[in-house]
Amino acid sequence: MTSNSNFCVYSQVTLDNNSAGMQDAFNQSSHPPQTELEETKPQPQQELENEPFNEESDFLRHLREQGLRCRMQQPPAGGTRPPWFDSSKFELGQRFACKYYACISFAETCSLLALFLFDDGLKPLVWTGASGTPYTAFRRYLSTAVKVKSWFETDLFKEGSVGHTSIRTVNAMHSQVSRALNDNQVPATWHPPPPTPAAQNCCAVAPVLRSAAHLAQASSVRRRQPVRPVVYLSQCSLSVTQWGFVGMIVTYPAQFGAANASQEELEGFLHLWRVIGYLLGIEDQFNFCDGSLEEVRERSRALTSEWIVPELGRVSDEWEHYCRCMCRGVSFYVRDVCFEVVLAYLCWTLDVNLPQLQATLTWFQYFKLQFFKFFLCFMLRIPVLLAWFNKAVKYSVLKATQFSEDKLVQLRSEPLCLCWR
Repeated sequence: MTSNSNFCVYSQVTLDNNSAGMQDAFNQSSHPPQTELEETKPQPQQELENEPFNEESDFLRHLREQGLRCRMQQPPAGGTRPPWFDSSKFELGQRFACKYYACISFAETCSLLALFLFDDGLKPLVWTGASGTPYTAFRRYLSTAVKVKSWFETDLFKEGSVGHTSIRTVNAMHSQVSRALNDNQVPATWHPPPPTPAAQNCCAVAPVLRSAAHLAQASSVRRRQPVRPVVYLSQCSLSVTQWGFVGMIVTYPAQFGAANASQEELEGFLHLWRVIGYLLGIEDQFNFCDGSLEEVRERSRALTSEWIVPELGRVSDEWEHYCRCMCRGVSFYVRDVCFEVVLAYLCWTLDVNLPQLQATLTWFQYFKLQFFKFFLCFMLRIPVLLAWFNKAVKYSVLKATQFSEDKLVQLRSEPLCLCWR
């Protein structure tokens, strides 16, 4: 692999990634059938027994019943620390984020596919036209990568710091979108989504997922009692988006290159994102990172089994189109990001057995999937390789921010959607 042969993208922290569309998935019902993984993989550190969740956890039920009805709270004034702030944990979390930067990035890439599963998680993207092509997706997620990277490296409470400024920028975007969707103040540049033939043209995986019998059965059970939210950009939306930044890496560290991470480091990372959630207007009662490491892991497993895995059985062609655009856009600056491989890795991590999906992979995609498993699960246990991987991914992000105008024109001319098959 070259220095660019890595995989990195940050999931969008604004409303765009996750909005009230998760509403239809938040329904009380029995737990979907447990799936089994055919291959052996290393177990997460201090993993809880992987027992089925017979009903929603208390936290998820609270999110669904109360969080969907609560808007984001007014973010605190600059420099205001929460009463539970722990500077040592916060700094440890930032050091962990910098040390495992590339691993966290790939985990967030997988999480982004999961967040897009919720219908209205895509709605703002469709309406604003922000990520419907590889080029617009490239601009969007590169911008997000730069913002979140600054949260790992700078003082978020210092007025004028890069991290503090980007937090304020995200809060301003949140406020604008919240007013637009909740108060009917839709900007003139927004418009109802037009027909998207590109979604059908590039669709190859969505029908495979919809045809999986066990996923379809789980999806139909989950939707017996749909619960509609009162507001967009709710506390529930923000909390689930927050999971996208932390859930996979803290629940499955061995699968994402952080097998050597200590419990203290993972707890510090949770504290970092608990603080970031606070700064972004998430109330403490809905903060996904509030609690011990084991509590958050259990919460994360419940979220994936109760809300995310069932949604795989009803993915839309549009979901696949936007996921492909995201992966293709990120590949402009980080090579080897492939939609099919990222999705297969996500399913492998979550123990979702989908031989139909495996059958759609080309021989090269299958090889790449197996290499990712070996590289992340075993090779990154070697400190020098981990350091090289982080340096390479950081360089790729920095280089992309310095692309020449000619390079941007070339990227802008890329096809609307490339199927990568």
